[in-house]
Amino acid sequence: MSLGLPQDCYGTPDIERFVKTLSGEHGTVVTAGTDASERHVTPGPDGRVNLTYVLSFDPQVMDGVAYGPNVGPRHFHVAGCQWLLRMGDPRQARPHVIELKDAPKAWRFYSTLGSDATRTEATASYEALSSFAMGGGAGGFEPFQVQGRPVSVFIDGAFDRPVDDIFAAIRRIVTAQRQTFGGAPPPFFHVVLRPRSGVIAGTAVDNAFICFAKKDISPRELHLILAHEMFHTWVPGQLDIALDPSEAQFRHQWFSEGFTEYLARQLLVVDGLMSMNDFAALVNSDLINLADNPHRDATHAAIVSVAKQGAFNAAAKKLAYYRGALIALEWDFQLKAKGNPQGLAALIKELAARVAGAGGTLSESAFFAHMAAQGIDARADFERHIVRGEPISLSPGVLGPGFTFRNVAVPAFDPGFDLELSLKESAIKGVLRTGPAFRAGLRNGMKLKSLRNSNRFANGWRADLPLEITVDNQDGPRQIKFFPRGASRQLRLLQALPPGQGASRVDTEKL
Repeated sequence: MSLGLPQDCYGTPDIERFVKTLSGEHGTVVTAGTDASERHVTPGPDGRVNLTYVLSFDPQVMDGVAYGPNVGPRHFHVAGCQWLLRMGDPRQARPHVIELKDAPKAWRFYSTLGSDATRTEATASYEALSSFAMGGGAGGFEPFQVQGRPVSVFIDGAFDRPVDDIFAAIRRIVTAQRQTFGGAPPPFFHVVLRPRSGVIAGTAVDNAFICFAKKDISPRELHLILAHEMFHTWVPGQLDIALDPSEAQFRHQWFSEGFTEYLARQLLVVDGLMSMNDFAALVNSDLINLADNPHRDATHAAIVSVAKQGAFNAAAKKLAYYRGALIALEWDFQLKAKGNPQGLAALIKELAARVAGAGGTLSESAFFAHMAAQGIDARADFERHIVRGEPISLSPGVLGPGFTFRNVAVPAFDPGFDLELSLKESAIKGVLRTGPAFRAGLRNGMKLKSLRNSNRFANGWRADLPLEITVDNQDGPRQIKFFPRGASRQLRLLQALPPGQGASRVDTEKL
């Protein structure tokens, strides 16, 4: 029979290379397969397959993969697909027993399959187990309770912010969201923070969310990623728009990611962890991000085509986040203008309660019908902004009388060389003589060693920090820094008004 080595659904390329040994026991025979990720297995005389294998992940290699196995001398974190072998039908449920043996006594462990990570049992398919998370470490640990249910926080890694401040922020965010949205909390819940150089990323799974963060993550960045991943408990955890099997998986990410982003920010403001000025700055970021996004005018069909070509990169993925957050802001404003003071948050809470007995999903048509009953033409907005890719126009006064829109000159993101091709070929390509890269000294043919602050649409990208490139040339390694700023364009962005001034009735520029 065929045996598949681990295959990382979170993006680690060729993860099977970290399988150091794989052998059969009790008569099981293992032979080479058709490629590096496959083996052939012959059961032993009793008809059973008994295998022993060792995985050893290189921490330096893994540090370059945002969602890859997160390992170090004092901690580890893995998803199921990063270590489980694949055999038979991946959709068939089978009994599993997962035990941690000879574990360091001072470490604390977690598993999203059960409250006791040292031994968990589950009858589940490979597909169901591929996203389950487990890990442990000797770092910070803090348990607390919300609504009578335990929450356990695991923090490993060195961060500039004091660990007690991080614990306090997590406790405050988890508590505030549960108190606001209610519902039946799970029997246990884990919050995990792990180190990752230059990265801010997160993922929400059943009974937990996991964040990966750079050492110098700012308080606002930390609060945002924590609040975003926690809010996935409700969207799409308890409320999601059902997807037709024929449709692309990202058809409704404008809702599952964009609405999550908007409502997470809103709850941070309500809880006092974010100012309205910071909230407005994030709306401006959405507008600028859309203006910089090469897919800003793309139709849904065009994005589907991009995905089929294997080019669904960060820019394509984040398009739904930006569009969705702006649509959520506009709908929230419209709901409040129509006499619903609680706005979008109350509507989402109501919908989640309504579909609780139906698996937490409702059809696309049912969602649009419910919004129409509240006076929101959601179907038309979906067709315009998601299906056809038309620009999003926000209503004047969308953030209230304290803010207006002003024309602002914002430089376009333009590194002045071909970033993607240079990464692919490990050599600098496509340098424009009139661009910022050339002015900084970058030249075609230089051997590319490393990049920092280059991924324009990653959470950790900073507009106020330069792009850093390390190259090898005839004189040896050289570091080149510059701001990837191109020609300016006029964008209408939110601006706070001095106290006592009313909001100007100026619409946003259609990006």
